Amino acid sequence: MDFGNPELNRQAAAYQQVWVHEMQAGLERLSTRGSPEIVVKAVRDIVADVRAEGPKPVK
Repeated sequence: MDFGNPELNRQAAAYQQVWVHEMQAGLERLSTRGSPEIVVKAVRDIVADVRAEGPKPVK
């Protein structure tokens, strides 16, 4: 994002790095059941099913 202010742009980029590399990992550790790999696998399974069989009607 460009906030039109170099200092604000620098601060936003620094915050994003902290969020991605530190805060998200910390939040994941707080959950006893948190596992992004499980979510990624579930999404991939759904995508594979839809590609193989086509979309199913919503009940």
